[in-house]
Amino acid sequence: MLFTNAEIINRLASLIHNSGLNSKQFAYEIGLTESGFSAIMHRRVNKLSSGALRGLESALSVNVKWLAKGRGKMYIEPVLDASPKAKIVLINYRKFTSQEQESLTLIMQDVQTMQNRGTNEKDN
Repeated sequence: MLFTNAEIINRLASLIHNSGLNSKQFAYEIGLTESGFSAIMHRRVNKLSSGALRGLESALSVNVKWLAKGRGKMYIEPVLDASPKAKIVLINYRKFTSQEQESLTLIMQDVQTMQNRGTNEKDN
Protein backbone atom coordinates (compact mmCIF):
# COMPACT_ATOMS: atom_id res chain seq x y z
CA MET A 1 0.00 0.00 0.00
CA LEU A 2 1.17 3.52 -0.77
CA PHE A 3 -0.30 6.57 0.90
CA THR A 4 -0.86 9.28 -1.65
CA ASN A 5 -0.03 12.96 -1.52
CA ALA A 6 -0.04 15.80 -4.04
CA GLU A 7 3.30 14.71 -5.54
CA ILE A 8 2.12 11.15 -6.10
CA ILE A 9 -1.15 12.39 -7.61
CA ASN A 10 0.92 14.58 -9.98
CA ARG A 11 3.04 11.55 -10.92
CA LEU A 12 -0.11 9.51 -11.57
CA ALA A 13 -1.39 12.33 -13.81
CA SER A 14 1.93 12.23 -15.69
CA LEU A 15 1.58 8.47 -16.11
CA ILE A 16 -1.92 8.85 -17.53
CA HIS A 17 -0.75 11.51 -19.96
CA ASN A 18 2.32 9.52 -21.04
CA SER A 19 0.40 6.27 -21.41
CA GLY A 20 -1.96 7.61 -24.07
CA LEU A 21 -4.85 6.07 -22.14
CA ASN A 22 -7.83 7.88 -20.70
CA SER A 23 -8.54 7.67 -16.96
CA LYS A 24 -11.02 4.82 -17.36
CA GLN A 25 -8.59 2.74 -19.44
CA PHE A 26 -5.74 3.53 -17.07
CA ALA A 27 -7.81 2.46 -14.05
CA TYR A 28 -8.74 -0.78 -15.81
CA GLU A 29 -5.10 -1.54 -16.65
CA ILE A 30 -4.04 -1.26 -13.02
CA GLY A 31 -7.00 -3.21 -11.66
CA LEU A 32 -9.18 -0.41 -10.33
CA THR A 33 -12.65 0.77 -11.17
CA GLU A 34 -13.06 4.16 -12.78
CA SER A 35 -14.77 5.50 -9.64
CA GLY A 36 -12.09 4.02 -7.37
CA PHE A 37 -9.34 5.62 -9.40
CA SER A 38 -11.22 8.91 -9.51
CA ALA A 39 -11.47 8.86 -5.72
CA ILE A 40 -7.68 8.53 -5.52
CA MET A 41 -7.05 11.29 -8.05
CA HIS A 42 -9.45 13.67 -6.28
CA ARG A 43 -7.95 12.74 -2.90
CA ARG A 44 -11.14 11.26 -1.46
CA VAL A 45 -9.06 8.13 -0.88
CA ASN A 46 -5.48 8.61 0.27
CA LYS A 47 -3.87 5.31 -0.63
CA LEU A 48 -3.09 3.04 -3.55
CA SER A 49 -3.64 -0.63 -2.77
CA SER A 50 -0.87 -3.16 -3.20
CA GLY A 51 -2.94 -4.64 -6.05
CA ALA A 52 -2.96 -1.30 -7.88
CA LEU A 53 0.78 -0.98 -7.36
CA ARG A 54 1.29 -4.47 -8.81
CA GLY A 55 -0.93 -3.46 -11.74
CA LEU A 56 1.14 -0.35 -12.36
CA GLU A 57 4.28 -2.43 -12.31
CA SER A 58 3.14 -5.45 -14.30
CA ALA A 59 0.66 -3.97 -16.79
CA LEU A 60 2.31 -0.61 -17.41
CA SER A 61 5.94 -1.26 -16.37
CA VAL A 62 5.85 1.68 -13.97
CA ASN A 63 8.79 2.04 -11.62
CA VAL A 64 6.95 2.05 -8.29
CA LYS A 65 9.96 3.63 -6.58
CA TRP A 66 9.64 6.55 -8.98
CA LEU A 67 5.95 6.82 -8.16
CA ALA A 68 6.57 6.77 -4.40
CA LYS A 69 9.69 8.94 -4.18
CA GLY A 70 10.15 10.61 -7.54
CA ARG A 71 13.57 9.01 -7.97
CA GLY A 72 14.79 7.03 -10.93
CA LYS A 73 13.04 6.53 -14.23
CA MET A 74 9.29 6.55 -14.70
CA TYR A 75 9.28 3.16 -16.39
CA ILE A 76 11.07 -0.09 -15.66
CA GLU A 77 11.46 -0.85 -19.36
CA PRO A 78 13.03 1.89 -21.49
CA VAL A 79 10.94 0.80 -24.49
CA LEU A 80 7.95 2.45 -22.82
CA ASP A 81 9.50 5.85 -23.45
CA ALA A 82 7.90 5.41 -26.89
CA SER A 83 5.05 7.38 -28.40
CA PRO A 84 1.57 7.11 -26.82
CA LYS A 85 0.32 4.88 -29.67
CA ALA A 86 3.30 2.55 -29.27
CA LYS A 87 2.68 2.38 -25.52
CA ILE A 88 -0.90 1.23 -26.09
CA VAL A 89 0.35 -1.54 -28.37
CA LEU A 90 2.96 -2.58 -25.80
CA ILE A 91 0.44 -2.56 -22.95
CA ASN A 92 -1.95 -4.74 -24.93
CA TYR A 93 0.86 -6.99 -26.21
CA ARG A 94 1.30 -8.40 -22.71
CA LYS A 95 -2.32 -9.58 -22.73
CA PHE A 96 -1.84 -11.72 -25.84
CA THR A 97 -1.13 -15.42 -25.75
CA SER A 98 2.43 -16.44 -26.54
CA GLN A 99 1.30 -17.55 -30.02
CA GLU A 100 -0.32 -14.17 -30.67
CA GLN A 101 2.81 -12.40 -29.40
CA GLU A 102 4.95 -14.48 -31.73
CA SER A 103 2.71 -13.66 -34.72
CA LEU A 104 2.76 -9.96 -33.91
CA THR A 105 6.54 -10.02 -33.55
CA LEU A 106 6.87 -11.58 -37.01
CA ILE A 107 4.57 -8.95 -38.49
CA MET A 108 6.57 -6.15 -36.88
CA GLN A 109 9.82 -7.65 -38.22
CA ASP A 110 8.32 -7.68 -41.71
CA VAL A 111 7.22 -4.05 -41.35
CA GLN A 112 10.71 -3.07 -40.17
CA THR A 113 12.28 -4.88 -43.14
CA MET A 114 9.97 -3.04 -45.57
CA GLN A 115 10.75 0.29 -43.92
CA ASN A 116 14.49 -0.40 -44.16
CA ARG A 117 14.16 -1.25 -47.85
CA GLY A 118 12.30 1.98 -48.48
CA THR A 119 14.98 3.98 -46.66
CA ASN A 120 17.77 2.26 -48.58
CA GLU A 121 16.04 2.94 -51.93
CA LYS A 122 15.76 6.64 -51.08
CA ASP A 123 19.46 6.79 -50.23
CA ASN A 124 20.44 5.40 -53.65
